[in-house]
Amino acid sequence: MSNHVLLRLMYVFVFLVPQVSLGATYYVSKNGYDGNDGSSSAPFLTIKKAASVVKSGDIVQIREGTYVEKSITPAASGSSNNYICFQIADNTGNVVLKHPANSVDDKTPVFNLSNRSHIWIEGLRFKDFKYGLASIYISNGNNNVITSNIFQNLGNAEVGYWSQNQVVGIFNGCENVVTNNFFDRIVGDGVNVNS
Repeated sequence: MSNHVLLRLMYVFVFLVPQVSLGATYYVSKNGYDGNDGSSSAPFLTIKKAASVVKSGDIVQIREGTYVEKSITPAASGSSNNYICFQIADNTGNVVLKHPANSVDDKTPVFNLSNRSHIWIEGLRFKDFKYGLASIYISNGNNNVITSNIFQNLGNAEVGYWSQNQVVGIFNGCENVVTNNFFDRIVGDGVNVNS
């Protein structure tokens, strides 16, 4: 194997595989309750609640279901050695996220990673909503990873200006990674990157 191939493999391993977590694992389920402690046997009801308690190295395992939420903002950033991860709980099926907005006036994203770094979002399905700022919005955030998600049937031709109709928006950040995602039936920008 050539040195060039080895360097590429090392890059993928180092930069696209989340670092080993030493933090807590929180669970979210459609039959949960936000007054619970977020454990496997007493999960939270909303992803937003789980995001409000995460610290560097924590993992949020989301169980199957449709979650209608907006402005999911992690309480803290992760670190280069301990990302905060949002992912599907093992063997539970599809996790679908929808934005609740019903007009162009709602300028909130589903996930707001503004001023957050080292957040990993993997394996979620953003589906069937027309309004809201974005599925995932990053402003002044660095080293975030958006991977293996599905973005389907999003956006609306009614939206009258560029900054209001994007699937993933990245502004004033560096070393953010958007990889291996699937985009289908998108109106507006798929990935909008601006410095």
